[in-house]
Amino acid sequence: MAQSGTSADELTGAVDATADVFVEHGDFVRAVIRSRIRDESIADDIFQDFFLSLVCNPPPAVPDMKGFLYRAIIHDIADARRRVAIYRKHMDRYAERPCQRGEEGVRQSDLMETEETNRVLEIIEMIVSRRQAQAVTLRYRTGYDIDEIAGEMNVDRQTVRRYICVALRRARRFFSVAWDAHDDSIRSR
Repeated sequence: MAQSGTSADELTGAVDATADVFVEHGDFVRAVIRSRIRDESIADDIFQDFFLSLVCNPPPAVPDMKGFLYRAIIHDIADARRRVAIYRKHMDRYAERPCQRGEEGVRQSDLMETEETNRVLEIIEMIVSRRQAQAVTLRYRTGYDIDEIAGEMNVDRQTVRRYICVALRRARRFFSVAWDAHDDSIRSR
C-alpha cells in the first residue's frame, strides 16, 4: 500500500525502476536467496518480499548494483529469521502461560482460545476457497481428523490435506503481511 503523500506516478516509477533492476539482476537475487535458504517456499516468499521492499525503497544508482543487492538481500534474510525467532518465542511463552479459572470453574484461557480460533477461522473463510475453508473449519473448530473430514466432504485424504495446507499457508501470509503493516505503522509514529 502506498504511503500517504505518495502519488500514483511516484509509485509507478518505483515499480518500473525495481522491475528494471529485477530484469537485469533477478537471477542473481534468486541465486543469493537460494544459497542462504534451502526451503523453496520460504525462498520464494523472501524473493517476493525483497521485490516489494525495493518498490517501497527504490535502489539508488550505485556503481556496484550487485554488491548493493547482495547486502540488501542478506539484511532481508536476517530480518525474516529474526521475525520467525520472535514469533516462536511468543508462541513458546504463550504455551507456558498458566491457565486462569473463572468464577464458574471454566478456564478463561479456554474461552479466550475459542474466541481467537473463531476469529482466525472467520478470516480464513474470507481469504480461501469455500472447500478449503470447510476443511479447515472441520479440522480446527469441529475437531475432526483427516479421515472424518474426507468422509464428510466426499474427497480423498490427500485432497483434505492439500485444502488445509493451502489454506493455512495463505493465512500465514495474510497474517504476516498484516503483522508487518502493523509493525510499520508503529515504527512510523
